[in-house]
Amino acid sequence: MASSGMSAAGEQRAGILCAGWWAPRQIACRVTLGLPVTAPHDLADTVEAAWARHLQRHPADFDGQILHLRSWSQTGAGLSFVLAPMRFALQAARRSTDLPAELRDRIPGPLGLSVIPRTSDGRVILARRSTQVSIAQRSLFFFGGFGEPPQRDGSFDLAAEALRELREELGTGFAVVAVGLLGMGEGPAGHQHAVFLADLDIPAAAVLAQAGAAADAFEWDRLWAVTPEELLRLSPSDLDAGPSSKAFEAGRQLLAAHLDLPPVAAGGQRQGGGTEWAP
Repeated sequence: MASSGMSAAGEQRAGILCAGWWAPRQIACRVTLGLPVTAPHDLADTVEAAWARHLQRHPADFDGQILHLRSWSQTGAGLSFVLAPMRFALQAARRSTDLPAELRDRIPGPLGLSVIPRTSDGRVILARRSTQVSIAQRSLFFFGGFGEPPQRDGSFDLAAEALRELREELGTGFAVVAVGLLGMGEGPAGHQHAVFLADLDIPAAAVLAQAGAAADAFEWDRLWAVTPEELLRLSPSDLDAGPSSKAFEAGRQLLAAHLDLPPVAAGGQRQGGGTEWAP
């Protein structure tokens, strides 16, 4: 992937490709549908076999089109992205424990979209993935997923796609009064995640109260509303969650940088004061 590989301040940071604050109008995003991303030729059969095994465990999943980041660059005050479609089967194969890591890392990965919701009373909402999903069960996450390609080539509103994912998982009983891209984290080879911060117009209690009606509420089994400081100090084990995903940890680090707070503490300590909601 061609990229600057630098933070907004020009400093290389492990796991973070860029950090700053970009409004939607500062993000130029283009999708090239005619150049889909495929598995290396010698791994094509391996991917199909991994997908077949995945369907045996998760028959409800489907091999839809998601977005892959072909390239990105930082120019002046803006960012530029070139995206292309790929099959969900590639991501399923990348997550397959049946394949050795050296093969998984050769399979193209998607651009993940994460949204950190910040409520009108200054709390952020995080969730624990349920056992009904096929990827990263019981991991802490913000909200989002993999963007879906548009119907035609051309410009693409990445922030709007991220907010679509947010509303599907957290509900529609709020308005987003501001949204911006905090930056991008880097996962295993060929997998990046763009992290957005969305300011909502209602307090945390109101967000949590309506979240169970979200179309994709089945994707999580617990929600918490915490202050940013609490978010940066907690450990997943405090919330009875599995190992953190790189997307979640990148989101915490990018939020800390944006708010000029100390970075996530290694083996963070639990701090009280959060609000929990469960269906």
